[in-house]
Amino acid sequence: MGVVLWTLFVSAEISSAQQAPDFSGSYLLTSAKGTASRPKTLPVKHLKVRQEGRVLEVVVKWDGEEAKSVYFLDGSESLNLTPGGAKSKDTARFKGKALEIESIVDVPQSFSPSLICTKEKWQFSGDLGTLTIRTRADSIIRVAGPGSTITIELASFVETYTRRN
Repeated sequence: MGVVLWTLFVSAEISSAQQAPDFSGSYLLTSAKGTASRPKTLPVKHLKVRQEGRVLEVVVKWDGEEAKSVYFLDGSESLNLTPGGAKSKDTARFKGKALEIESIVDVPQSFSPSLICTKEKWQFSGDLGTLTIRTRADSIIRVAGPGSTITIELASFVETYTRRN
């Protein structure tokens, strides 16, 4: 019985690894839609992604700014800085052919500490030439009482990138 369970577990792990796409490459933002206010013209935004083994490194460049993040694809926590310099606790994992990244930033406030929780879902088009990133950002406000919170959606948007290499 133990051998059968072990075999099923190993088979599931191999199947999952075979389904996970390699996001390595350079991308240019080609469209952005969502609830967040956007400028009338699309900003020039580049992604450079390097995926090696269980590590994903993402460099985002826009308007003369640059931000680098590193994620562990096994779901373990990584620590990064947001473009504004706040500390972010991040996890990343594959769900089928999609990559899901969750980032949590602690926002201390004297009256009511809160968290900003951002969830991204990365997916390729069938020809692997287009990367779509769906993002939702929520504010989670701690209120009086143990475990009591209020969640407020801050923004949700979809960005589409064209592979450049």
